[in-house]
This record gives sequence, C-alpha cells and structure tokens, in this order.
Amino acid sequence: MATSQSHRQRMIQWVTGGPYAVAVEVEAVFPVDDPSDACLAPETVRYLEQVADWAEAGDLAALMKAGRVYSRMSEPAAV
Repeated sequence: MATSQSHRQRMIQWVTGGPYAVAVEVEAVFPVDDPSDACLAPETVRYLEQVADWAEAGDLAALMKAGRVYSRMSEPAAV
C-alpha cells in the first residue's frame, strides 16, 4: 500500500518592519489533502516573527543574515 507524502518546497516569504523589507527563503509544506495551500512549520513562523522584530529594531546585521534586505528610500523634502 503506497503512502502519500506532503510535498516540500523552498519559497520566499516577505517580512516587513520599519523601513525594511526582507526576502527570506523558507521551506513550505504542501499537504496531500490540499496541495494548493502552502503551510509553514511553527518554528518557521516564529523565525519570521523574529525577523520582523529585527526589522522594526533596525538590526541590519541580523537582517542581512536572514535574507535579502531592501530599504525604503526617504522622500525628498518639500521645497
């Protein structure tokens, strides 16, 4: 009897906080009963929350270890 298994795939999750957006690569699980809906493990969700905290705190060194970091450019001053 064959056992069906969930499909796992690496994907990018975007995390934002403060002036930063971070593209973090994570592993998602696609359950057999609903392969259209990617699920994240609880520890992955906690890690993404930590990355959001680092972004809010402006911890650029930690963000750069987590993924690709983008920063919002400041708007030009009104003349």
